[in-house]
Amino acid sequence: MDLKDRALGCVLAGGCGDALGYPVEHKKWTAILDMYGPSGICTMETKNGVAVITDDTQMTIYTAQGLIHAFQKHCSFDDTVKEVHKSYLRWYISLMHSETTTPHLYAALYPEEELLQNDLLQDEKYDGLDTKMCRGGSTFEALESGEVYTVDNRAPSGVRCGCTMRAAPIAVAYHSNPEEAFKMGCACAALTHGIRSAFLSAGAMCMLIAKLLNGTEAMDAIESTLAYLEQIPKSEALLRVLKKGVELGKNPRDCAHDDISSIGLGWRADENLAIALYCLVRYKKDIRSALIACVNHDGDSDSVGAVCGNIMGSYAGVESIPKEWLVVLQFRDLLELQVNAICSYTEKAT
Repeated sequence: MDLKDRALGCVLAGGCGDALGYPVEHKKWTAILDMYGPSGICTMETKNGVAVITDDTQMTIYTAQGLIHAFQKHCSFDDTVKEVHKSYLRWYISLMHSETTTPHLYAALYPEEELLQNDLLQDEKYDGLDTKMCRGGSTFEALESGEVYTVDNRAPSGVRCGCTMRAAPIAVAYHSNPEEAFKMGCACAALTHGIRSAFLSAGAMCMLIAKLLNGTEAMDAIESTLAYLEQIPKSEALLRVLKKGVELGKNPRDCAHDDISSIGLGWRADENLAIALYCLVRYKKDIRSALIACVNHDGDSDSVGAVCGNIMGSYAGVESIPKEWLVVLQFRDLLELQVNAICSYTEKAT
């Protein structure tokens, strides 16, 4: 299995987890069982033959596009963060369906023509990428603020998993340097999420995936990532949550729902990542079982599925994703194009 197999697995399994979990997000576990039977939701729900993705995969696409622009411009670290920020602003503007709703963005941040030049919306194949699939929250508040937030100049809020569910392309772009992947993951997360546990979760996720993309064994990648986090000031609370997920994965109960519920609902970035770690430890390379387990619970099913898919896919590779899921995944071709482009740029850089 080579880098591209793992990178495609990372991004496409994330999309599949997002689409699988979307129909049951916000639903109680008991209601899910009533609707889908004793195993919960196990197959993709489709609309006109398409398994619809949410804002999780939309933002993953925009993260990837920002990174591609940065590669094209040979950007420095700081300028790469700015390219990702511009991409997030284009996503936000596209959802508003009006160029007049956010005029303060243009003057405060970047030239108007840059933000209105959205190459992702120029291809009719990608109709629907500007469909609003989220309620707003910290990400919207930060993007509409007219501020450029950093890990030092922090956004006033943002503890939830909006920063982890979009981060996977960063790990692909920085796979050759996991420490740099961590730093870029934190920096891009901090654009919208100011709570320390959130942007550190995104950084840890990117470091872990970078290691897995390089072929590191799962437990070695987890342990070295946690060891790196232990050197980061004020990471103790995050580490407790992540280590709980790992320990439960090593000694799982028969019912995965009981373990996952004891970690949390996955709305928070730290809980979201911890559930994904639990699934990686418990299910190894069994993507189907991992994604089914992690979306069938009371919490943020699509985002937990997305992050779990990103991590599982980077370890197991694209061939481990159920084929019947891939063939219906919305924007699969775009995700593949972006992964191939990022991998090509990273090959040229080495």
